[in-house]
Amino acid sequence: MTVRTVNKMVATVVTALLCASSATAEEADVKAGLEMAIAIATKTPPHRCFVPIIKPTDEQSFWVPVIINRAGANFFIVDTGFTGDLVISRSFLDMLRTVGYLSKLDRNGPIVKSTLADGSEITQQTVVIREIILPGCRAFTNVLAIISPAGSSPLLGQGVLSRFQYAGIDQTEGGLILVPHGLPRDLR
Repeated sequence: MTVRTVNKMVATVVTALLCASSATAEEADVKAGLEMAIAIATKTPPHRCFVPIIKPTDEQSFWVPVIINRAGANFFIVDTGFTGDLVISRSFLDMLRTVGYLSKLDRNGPIVKSTLADGSEITQQTVVIREIILPGCRAFTNVLAIISPAGSSPLLGQGVLSRFQYAGIDQTEGGLILVPHGLPRDLR
């Protein structure tokens, strides 16, 4: 089985995983899909990845699933203009703690100064998330997430994407293509 075939399988499973209802049979499928996405990201050698994306019809943004601490997945906006790893809102952070995706092991990070698109600077709190996984692709540990005001959208930024030699969006197949350093950029 080729890496491309496995990546497509993971994309299908992760998309189903994020859209599933809470019926018992579907919960088992979701758990199996989550386990497969985690296994591919953590137990296979570096490989060219295809991470599924969605683009809501009423938005200009691409959203990508991110698995947090192997507990479950949430969608984050791919923001190539954001130089950090992640942004999560205070309300999203509270929800992640409530549902058990974050624990006391996900420690508070340093206070950071951020420059906004309009050039203004703000001071923000951070949290260090133990592990995030781009499903079927790769796991990252000790990821710094900036905590933004309640109601803002979660962002995946260049801090994560720049860890790859190549990062691009394949709009035909609906995926984020990520190629680790040292691998050929073969897009087919």
